[in-house]
Amino acid sequence: MIEHSSIRDVKYRIENDANSFFPVFLEYLESVHIKLEEDILVPALKDEFDSTDKKFVMNMERIMADHKLLGKLGENIVKWIEGGDSEMIAQRVPLFVRLLLDHNSSEEVSVFPSWKSMDARMIKATLAEARNMITDFGVVNYSMITGVSDRFLEYLFD
Repeated sequence: MIEHSSIRDVKYRIENDANSFFPVFLEYLESVHIKLEEDILVPALKDEFDSTDKKFVMNMERIMADHKLLGKLGENIVKWIEGGDSEMIAQRVPLFVRLLLDHNSSEEVSVFPSWKSMDARMIKATLAEARNMITDFGVVNYSMITGVSDRFLEYLFD
């Protein structure tokens, strides 16, 4: 949820400083945000809850499909930035931002409420994994992109 708030906050930078900020943001999105959800959150939820529930399974599949769509669109935007195609950048960056924000809002309603019902040991284990992933990406880079300070991360993970 914290990252979703941060993404809403950096919307302006993504849209108005796409040439320099978007490639860095996409690296964060793929290396941390999406990876956290796909490698940690979704498997933990699947372990904790009934994966025979059709609505639950559909939500998880939609999340994964959204991630692929965002990744492909993001990769194309980076190519357009590298190629100097300002028209495509101007058209597609706002689309990317809208898709990402809609996707995150959907997760906040359809996925995150389940997190509160998880076993405390599972939550602690997933937070430890998340901490390692952020550390591997680089806390300074993570903080620069998300605005989440290293002190807040310490508070969150300790």
